[in-house]
Amino acid sequence: MQNSIANSAEQAAPSVRTPGTAQSRPKPETAPKSREGLYLLLIALLCFGAWYIDRFRLYKPGSDVGYYLGLVGASMMVVLLLYPIRKRIRFMRSWFPIRYWFRLHMLLGVVGPVLVLYHSNFKFTSVTGGVALICMLAVFGSGLIGRIIYTRIHKGLYGRRLEFEDTKSRLGMTEEEIHSKFHFAPLIEKRLTNFEQKVLADDAARTGNILFLPMLSLWQIWIYRQATKDLRRLLKTVGREKQWPRRKIRQRIRYGKRIIRQYLESVRSVASFHAFERLFSLWHVLHVPLLFLLILAAVIHVLAVHMY
Repeated sequence: MQNSIANSAEQAAPSVRTPGTAQSRPKPETAPKSREGLYLLLIALLCFGAWYIDRFRLYKPGSDVGYYLGLVGASMMVVLLLYPIRKRIRFMRSWFPIRYWFRLHMLLGVVGPVLVLYHSNFKFTSVTGGVALICMLAVFGSGLIGRIIYTRIHKGLYGRRLEFEDTKSRLGMTEEEIHSKFHFAPLIEKRLTNFEQKVLADDAARTGNILFLPMLSLWQIWIYRQATKDLRRLLKTVGREKQWPRRKIRQRIRYGKRIIRQYLESVRSVASFHAFERLFSLWHVLHVPLLFLLILAAVIHVLAVHMY
């Protein structure tokens, strides 16, 4: 029995890719990392600017510089309202593609609040100004959250299923394939297929529940740990039977863990679609009232500044 498992694993265990093989090593995804670095740099510059202004007292909110910073920032946040208006008014729908409006909305939604923050000197100098600043930060934060949720659902369920089927095909886990890459380890294969069947059950009410996301993540982590533990134990046994060097065992374990992770993440991506749709609808319910509250607070603040 042990020999049969060893022979099967020798033929079907996850093989290590080398430069000479037909399969090329995937290119590293440098774009997301560079984008994250840019975001961190912008945040650092924002914090430095706040410290520098406070340290050297460059201007006050009521000075000319502070006043025009607030005016330009508030004007930008008024202009960004054209994006939702363009989506709802019929005659405006032919004015440029929607993606350009969305990019303008995102740009003004970041630059405008930053200018208002600099206008306020990062301080609450009045009651009306403090209320308006809090409302603006709430709208800004909810906008960032909405953007994160949107990126999770913009591909749509169809696109996610295509990616999932492609992952299954690469792992040999489609119905047309006789054996998967884990057919030498039936326990691992069973864990993965059971996870897929239970998670992708056609139950929109369950997957539309916002609590489904954290539960799904915990379940994925548990399955990953159990499957990789089984993989590590089996490949070490096979390695001893075949007298593999330790480096070869470690390489096969790493590759096996990677394809297990890819498979589980593909399943989770499809299953989480309905939950993110539900979150997005709830986000709209929160974001729109906050926006109107911000407009009201900003109008009151401007009137108070010019009248008193």
